[in-house]
Amino acid sequence: MRAELERKYSAHVTFHGLVADMKRHWRELSLLVMPSRAEGLPMAALEALAEGVPVIATPVGGLPRIVQDDETGWLFPAGDVVKAQAAVARWSAMDQSAKHAMRVKCWRFVEQNYSAASKLPEIIGVYKAAGWRPSMGHSRSA
Repeated sequence: MRAELERKYSAHVTFHGLVADMKRHWRELSLLVMPSRAEGLPMAALEALAEGVPVIATPVGGLPRIVQDDETGWLFPAGDVVKAQAAVARWSAMDQSAKHAMRVKCWRFVEQNYSAASKLPEIIGVYKAAGWRPSMGHSRSA
């Protein structure tokens, strides 16, 4: 489908193909659209939010936990192109100050809910519940 899509939409969309390192590309993007019909919790959405890129997505899998209307993006029903376009239009209509505020909300959401600092206590709690007890160091005999 790529050749057909490029022919139809190359004036509006850049097709990069497989990208191994997204770091520089996140700075070029202002919005991520995920029109998936089935998902788990996609890393692409978490990475976008961590980079301050709002997400427009369908409410499948874990996406409703991370895409919060008017906070970190917008949800639209799978296959509903009109509602997807409306979400893109909402983003496009926002002034730069509102866009910046939303980008900050995206970054903070990931920092507060999915960063190592926020998850480590939870992970340690699971280990402790399973019987792990941290050692207070160890002694070495000479």
